[in-house]
Amino acid sequence: MRSGMSIELWSSYLISFTLQEKANIRSNKWTQQQQQQWWFDYNQLSPVNFYPPTSNGLFDTMGNVWDWCEDHFNGFDGFKTHRFYEDFSSNTFDGRHHLILGGSWISTGNEASRFARYTFRAHFIQHAGFRLARSRDDERKTLVRYVDSAPFTLENIGIANGNKEKEDKLYGVRAIKYTSSNHNYKMDTRSKVHKLLTDEYNKSMCQKVNTQLTQIARTITAENNQSRALLIGCRSGRTAFELSTFCDQVVGVDTSSRAIEFAKKLKQSRTATYTSDSTDEKPLTISLRKDQETENIEFYQLTWLPSELTDFNVVVNTLSDRVSCPQAWLLRTKELIEEQNGEGVGVVASKEWNGEKLSDIFAPELNLISSETISLDDEQVHITTWN
Repeated sequence: MRSGMSIELWSSYLISFTLQEKANIRSNKWTQQQQQQWWFDYNQLSPVNFYPPTSNGLFDTMGNVWDWCEDHFNGFDGFKTHRFYEDFSSNTFDGRHHLILGGSWISTGNEASRFARYTFRAHFIQHAGFRLARSRDDERKTLVRYVDSAPFTLENIGIANGNKEKEDKLYGVRAIKYTSSNHNYKMDTRSKVHKLLTDEYNKSMCQKVNTQLTQIARTITAENNQSRALLIGCRSGRTAFELSTFCDQVVGVDTSSRAIEFAKKLKQSRTATYTSDSTDEKPLTISLRKDQETENIEFYQLTWLPSELTDFNVVVNTLSDRVSCPQAWLLRTKELIEEQNGEGVGVVASKEWNGEKLSDIFAPELNLISSETISLDDEQVHITTWN
């Protein structure tokens, strides 16, 4: 921590809200009179030495202004997302967000703590400052941690090969570059997406699953005057384009920016070619059939399913095996099915999630309508239908 003090084994509540020293920061433990006094007397920045230093002689290790750090924000070793916060912080593990520490004069709640660890883009200056420091020992012992795997975006910002850890001398410090802890960023390289799309169109198992999902969706929508289908994990849109031939509207979403970019190219030009960055992998060229529609289909790259995605009577989830926290996406899938009050049907295709395992998440609110397993060459995919 910034003050160099040891961390006792307190509960997270005490860590977040205990205020032991005076600092230019708001506290949830103050009385209303103390809050009003602070608001009228101290509701502003203060000189660095206005409050007493720590035992190590450091001023403003907490409060006054956020400490803006050179380090990029990234997950610790073993980082995993929680099912309730699938995209809360991991989207900022992109090499464009820096670490900010310790809260500011306006911070409250768990931000009003010496343990507050947050992030913002590099241009963020509101309520933030920086600390000038000089190493007492060898300058090479000072570490700055960078994320060396900027994600690919649909704006074609580009991606760097981040599968490495190396040291560079930068501004007299030791800069260590790490791969992003974000699972989606690590999976969205040109080579990995090339395999993803090649399997989508050429792998026998994917072809069988695509055929079965299309048949199930066709049966479901045959009884509806208006059919809207949501495909979660659409890859480059093969199944989505199949659904477009009989659904009134189809929305395909995926966490992969590269896959969605390819889907958008297919929608626009009806023919597209995907190339890998490896010379050992042949370019993949895909063309739509004449009966496959493009006007009634939309594609979105999403790291979560927002509330704006609603009113679908068919929800197909094929993404569970490709995300770091499948429980989160399955819970959201359940919500989308429940929104239809019995009129919506959900279909899940997964190697890991069979009907029995999914019942722990979907039941008792949803009923299992059908379950089947497709087997081919020692590989199995479970397809379950829920209402």
